[in-house]
Amino acid sequence: RLVSDWSSDVCSSDLTSTEANGWFANNSTPKVPRTPLIRNQFGGKLAGPILRDKLFFMFDFNDSRIVQSSQVSRTVPLNSFRNGLISYINNTINPATGVACGATSRQTTTPTCISSINAAQVQALDPAGIGYDTSFLAFVNSRYPAANDLTGGDGINTGLYRFNAPTPDDVTNYIGRFDYTMNSKMKVFARFSVARRNAVESTIEFPVDPQTAPYVDRSYAYVIGHDWVISASKVNHFFYGDTVAELSFPNTYNPQGTNILTFGDGTTTLLSDPYRSPINAQGRRVPIPEIGDTFSWQKGNHLFVFGGNFKFIKTHSFTKLDYNTVTVGLGGNTLGLNSSVRPANIRTVGTTAANTYDEAFAFSLGRIGSVASDFNYNSAGVPLPLASGDNRQYRYFQTELFAGDNWKLNPTLTISYGVNWQIFSVPYETHGLESVQPLTFNQYFSARVAQSATGMTGNSAVPLITYVLGGKANNGPGLYQPSYKDFAPRFAFAYNPAFDRKSVFNGGIGLVYDRTVVNAVQYQQDQHSYLFQQSTSLTFGTPGSPTTSLKNDPRLLANNALPAAATPPPPGAIKAPYQPFVSGGVPFGLQNGQAFNTIIDPALKTPYSIQYNVGVQHEFPWQFVGKISYVGRLGRRLLAQADANQVIDFTDPASKQLLSTAFANMTTQLRA
Repeated sequence: RLVSDWSSDVCSSDLTSTEANGWFANNSTPKVPRTPLIRNQFGGKLAGPILRDKLFFMFDFNDSRIVQSSQVSRTVPLNSFRNGLISYINNTINPATGVACGATSRQTTTPTCISSINAAQVQALDPAGIGYDTSFLAFVNSRYPAANDLTGGDGINTGLYRFNAPTPDDVTNYIGRFDYTMNSKMKVFARFSVARRNAVESTIEFPVDPQTAPYVDRSYAYVIGHDWVISASKVNHFFYGDTVAELSFPNTYNPQGTNILTFGDGTTTLLSDPYRSPINAQGRRVPIPEIGDTFSWQKGNHLFVFGGNFKFIKTHSFTKLDYNTVTVGLGGNTLGLNSSVRPANIRTVGTTAANTYDEAFAFSLGRIGSVASDFNYNSAGVPLPLASGDNRQYRYFQTELFAGDNWKLNPTLTISYGVNWQIFSVPYETHGLESVQPLTFNQYFSARVAQSATGMTGNSAVPLITYVLGGKANNGPGLYQPSYKDFAPRFAFAYNPAFDRKSVFNGGIGLVYDRTVVNAVQYQQDQHSYLFQQSTSLTFGTPGSPTTSLKNDPRLLANNALPAAATPPPPGAIKAPYQPFVSGGVPFGLQNGQAFNTIIDPALKTPYSIQYNVGVQHEFPWQFVGKISYVGRLGRRLLAQADANQVIDFTDPASKQLLSTAFANMTTQLRA
């Protein structure tokens, strides 16, 4: 018989009839429409025989499609700035009130307080005598829309642009299964599932842009199995399958290439970045193929179970963060200008008037304040081209073997016991992109404790942390040591006493190992690699002399290209062994505000927990059943973060007095 079912749920009407709008969206000019919200959910299933009494199938389909948007705002130039005028707050005094223009003056509310300089005046004030970067201004005018909300921005040269950015979310799931009866003792099955999702990781920058930062899920799984009734007392179950998590967050729209423009000095931003999520992209594919077998044997009062499974995993991940971040306008060593490049009638009280003008003026020149770059290297120390990304492939294996027995000692007591043995190999990067340091936390911290107790100081008081190439691909040490002693025994009982057949007492205890740490270990290894990633920066500007800075600092070329002077070369390769934040054997990291990030302890061991429970169940009259249980879980060797730089009490070698005691005595004297 063929069985089918179909269902759908559509919530739509006229897209926005039940949606509310935001206050700012309602008061924008023109008004920003309400965001739509349409939810469509539908699906169905189909099942039935293919060969009578032999082959059967089942297929299930579910789909969810959401049409929606998010209201976003961007800081954009006002029309005056787009037309080549730089506006500023002047020092006008209202003759009726005698009050000078203030820091809150804006073009829309106090126009008499706003003055402007044109292109000729900009050129006259430019120490280099060049003036407006007309190519750059043309780019700004073509890229940025006109402001529709004048309540935001600085109100002098910039305002806000509000719009609805589409954020659709489509999810589709397929599940299918086939069952085939080979004969009276053997059956075969196959199952597959497919997950498809297309959503938005971050919104577009402007309405004219295509989808820029999508969220893409292409995960799937499948398994095939064989059930064999060998005899009346023996059954075997075999399976092979693969579960693949495949997620990506690409960048699909990046006209800037590897030179990412930002418009601000690091503390304030003149305009929103011209493009959204430039280059930043990441993704991962984690396949977990697994093969396993379970054999059951009923012998007398015993039910023996033996089996195991094996997983051979090879993950791939990538992250693109290697590009040039270019600060245009103020920045670098020049965070403000002086009177020589400002209009004579600019407001001089406070800093707001000066800052808004300085930002716009330096920006209009296309002046480059700084360029920060990130580079990736291969295992041989060769720098990779920008935007090639950080690509990692890890390989590791997981093996589990188990044996158990369910033993019915008598009609009142049944016990079960068994043991699980597992080997989780240490993951390694197959291309050699793996750096490790062999010093354990206990070794390093014990050295610090001993150093403090004896009052020792100096660069050799504690060992310096050194990074070397690690992993199987480099014939080096692993991230940590494998464990071959992860045995997990278990025991449980159920007792139904003869004097009270309506009561059952039960309990159990077992040890469970947990290897969910693998992904965390790989993530930390990728994020904090001192051998395969380097950052460098070029900082421009003459401290204390903004006039000299504007005259000599590099400026954008045509099409926003960087001149040679503003193009950082990749730093020289870091050769192992390498000691971060050490120069000439002298550590400098902490005094410069720099320190190590996460370090994976080479002594890391598999976390485990002890699980136990005890309970009683009783059947009362009128078919009521009461049950009470106590369940506990005791964690052991759990993962934790420890600070190797934490303060340790120090002993003065001369007086043998502790630093904490000396500090307390001094505090007492000062308070007196």
